[in-house]
Amino acid sequence: MSTWGHLDPSGRRSSQFVSAFPFLLILFSFEKVTLYSKHIGKTPEKIEEDIRHPKYFSPSEAVEYGIIDKVTIQ
Repeated sequence: MSTWGHLDPSGRRSSQFVSAFPFLLILFSFEKVTLYSKHIGKTPEKIEEDIRHPKYFSPSEAVEYGIIDKVTIQ
């Protein structure tokens, strides 16, 4: 079977890739949170809480949070 699937008798595409997709989203989300946690210095729980909703940082807030190291003005 191809990784991308095949057409089943009803004409719909089916594949192992599609059934694994939710698992991959969870895995990538976990990896993303772990990476952010490691580099930002906050707990994975805090990172998960903070990325649930969009948040916009000013440059100084981004430095305080740990996303960036410093702000330069040219």
